[in-house]
Amino acid sequence: MSAHQLATPATLAALAALSGLLGIVFVAAPIPAHAQTNIVSRTAWGAKPAVAARMKRHKISGLMLHHTSVRQQPRISLEKKMRGLQGFSMRPGRVGKRKKPTWGDVPYHFYIGVSGRVAEGRNLAYAGDTNTRYSTDGWIQVVVEGDFKKNHPTAAQLTSLKRLFKQLRSKYGIPANRISGHNDHASTDCPGPNLKKYLPSLRK
Repeated sequence: MSAHQLATPATLAALAALSGLLGIVFVAAPIPAHAQTNIVSRTAWGAKPAVAARMKRHKISGLMLHHTSVRQQPRISLEKKMRGLQGFSMRPGRVGKRKKPTWGDVPYHFYIGVSGRVAEGRNLAYAGDTNTRYSTDGWIQVVVEGDFKKNHPTAAQLTSLKRLFKQLRSKYGIPANRISGHNDHASTDCPGPNLKKYLPSLRK
């Protein structure tokens, strides 16, 4: 039996409270990311099976920040948005003026909705996809819902983003210089200036 099976929810809650009082981070035995961060799993949002043959395995070494570049839609559930994104991703189409090929799954590993809820996207064992020119190898792709050239992320989104980045950095040993915005690597407005300005605090 593994250590995380022995730890009850009450025990974990008590340890988390204690770590907060002492100003330290409690790291237990490996626990899936969605269990640590209350992430909506692929099963919960109704994901279809990914097509592994259309994806590439990689070794995680960094975190990359994106925005969806479309207006926030608080009346649509996160689950429905994820199903729509997967459907769009797994068939040919267009992103702006560019043609998009058929991808094996959603292009991002995590999606942060307008309410701050986080959804599990592509399996972290596989590199993400992009319609811009840069290598996605090694990067955990995190997208925040909104067009942050015009609008601002919600407080709930920022809270979830900081928590998620902190946990992923700890889990995978990601250094500050491997936390980037999409436009640090490709010709794009993504993740928008009103979101990218938070990168320095995410690197701390």
